[in-house]
Amino acid sequence: IAVPTAMTFPLVSKFLNVRVIVATAMFSVAFGDYLLSGMTVSSAGSDFTVAQVLYGIGTTMSAMPLQGAVISSVPPEDAAEANSLSSVSRNLGGSIGLAALASFQDQRFDFHHWQINSTLGANDPNLQQQLASAAQVFGSGPEGQTAAYQALDGQVLQQALVMSFNDVYLALFLAGMLVIPLAMFLKSPPKGSSPMAMH
Repeated sequence: IAVPTAMTFPLVSKFLNVRVIVATAMFSVAFGDYLLSGMTVSSAGSDFTVAQVLYGIGTTMSAMPLQGAVISSVPPEDAAEANSLSSVSRNLGGSIGLAALASFQDQRFDFHHWQINSTLGANDPNLQQQLASAAQVFGSGPEGQTAAYQALDGQVLQQALVMSFNDVYLALFLAGMLVIPLAMFLKSPPKGSSPMAMH
């Protein structure tokens, strides 16, 4: 997706303002996050196809003009330093973002784990019947009962993990929508400059 999108960027930039391109690209990524915020434990690879396409288009169409804006904002002799500083900032921002998302996911996972556990009534006859049936499958006795509880907790953990990922994608969607207006602060590249000059 990235290569065909990059090849069409020079043509697109001739007809659309750079602000429109970046804002649309950011919305593409944000909408991909929104699509993934409704996953279930039965979600398969095909459920990620549209979101991945939106990611590829959005990241490519936003990275190119943003990199061009960095380079065109400094004198030509400082272009190399500006490009290096941009790369360092992007890597640093990515590392901080990943750490923040990992912490957020851990918090949401613990929240959903105990939230689901709190809804499982110890005196629920349906739950007790399910545990008894599972215990028989695992061989009855104390070992079977323990295995049944472990299997039930495994199902809870699986649901909690999916719900925590949904929260992460929803947070990314909201963050993406919040930064879209910032595209209006971009300056159009100078006349005659090449959008591919960064390469």
